[in-house]
Amino acid sequence: MVMKKLITICAVVVMLAWVNAAQAVLQTSPNLPPGNGEYVGYYQTNFPQQGVLMANTVHRDFFNIVRTRVGADEQETFDSFLDVNVTTPLGYLGSMTLTGPVTVMVRNYTSGQTGVFATEIVSMSLTSADMYGLIVRESPTLGSIGQTVITDLGGGMYDIDSFFDVFTELSLNGGGTWEADTTGPKRMTLVPEPATIALLGLGGLLLRRRKK
Repeated sequence: MVMKKLITICAVVVMLAWVNAAQAVLQTSPNLPPGNGEYVGYYQTNFPQQGVLMANTVHRDFFNIVRTRVGADEQETFDSFLDVNVTTPLGYLGSMTLTGPVTVMVRNYTSGQTGVFATEIVSMSLTSADMYGLIVRESPTLGSIGQTVITDLGGGMYDIDSFFDVFTELSLNGGGTWEADTTGPKRMTLVPEPATIALLGLGGLLLRRRKK
């Protein structure tokens, strides 16, 4: 009985530690952007001139991916979704979803490689379907740089650890005027998508049952 409890506790501790660390995803391909991860930032972005605050950002679901060689680098262009909690002078609007294209440059990288690579978001323009005219973009003058580490775990599995420090700007009039976030770049860190975390939890439960 004591051994069963110890095994269960260890499984839960490992699961929680992995979820809390949440700085890497596992997938069967080393290609970028990561197919089963999302970038999160639990912070507040401030646009005081327009009276807008944004918090709890999740950048997810990368699709329509096009990979292009640019010298020694790889340019990755794709569409995506951004979930964010928005507060305006009218009050808290709740969670909003924006969508649009993103372009990322991965330095000295070719799809399929493993290693440590410098990265940069060179463009991003995400528009809200919930509030007409609201657009969030990556700063056209400041570099939103980061790093991605791809590790071959063997057996066809890869570990991907990644982050970006993103400078953002906001427009409430369809891009007519822009305001930069006054609190500087915000770190967006790669975490497993919720479905992956759920599978991990199921794995822990199965382990518990198997040991009974």
